Amino acid sequence: AVGAGRARGNGGPHARALEIRAREGLRPSRAPANASAARFAAQTPQLRLPTGWVLAPAGAQVELGRLPYEAVSFGGRVVALNNGYYPQGLEDPEISIVDIARPRVTRTLRLSSLYPSAATSPNGNLYISGGSSDSVFQMDRQFQVTRSFDLGAYVGPVAAIDAERIAVALLTAPDSVGASGPGKLAILNVTSGRIESTVNAGFFPSSMRLVGR
Repeated sequence: AVGAGRARGNGGPHARALEIRAREGLRPSRAPANASAARFAAQTPQLRLPTGWVLAPAGAQVELGRLPYEAVSFGGRVVALNNGYYPQGLEDPEISIVDIARPRVTRTLRLSSLYPSAATSPNGNLYISGGSSDSVFQMDRQFQVTRSFDLGAYVGPVAAIDAERIAVALLTAPDSVGASGPGKLAILNVTSGRIESTVNAGFFPSSMRLVGR
């Protein structure tokens, strides 16, 4: 025990400080590393071509969530749907509300599930596809989710028809025995909350546009 005491004592003040730091569970400061990361993030990314030309992004860059697959203009902002990997049960997918004039993210919303599709309606609301939640979400111009509609199947792309109806593509719909069958196109009345009609579609209708009006 005496020898061990001498070994600690012979290390000097620096060794004793390290011993106290380890005993208290402290970690070395990461401030320099964080500062370096912040400086790197502030730099404009550039790509130099073999010809000597340099490519860089045009305009200002705004950091969003993971894998922003869709963005729509709504309520004087850009609404970006982030459809990257969010661990189920631990983290819900994000919607980024972006003020382009500043530019910056002014608000971040989370929904239980997202599919990369949203449509503005003449009634003043935004309708957002909820993907595996089997739902369509209604957002008002204050960026509040005011209502959700259960479609009973995996919700894909959406398109506004008029102030009362939206078209919703269902990627897979349960058949008569509950198995996943081909997709369907549903006409949803957003006033009554009821599906007015459905027609058969192919498997996984992943994109949709309303034409002819």
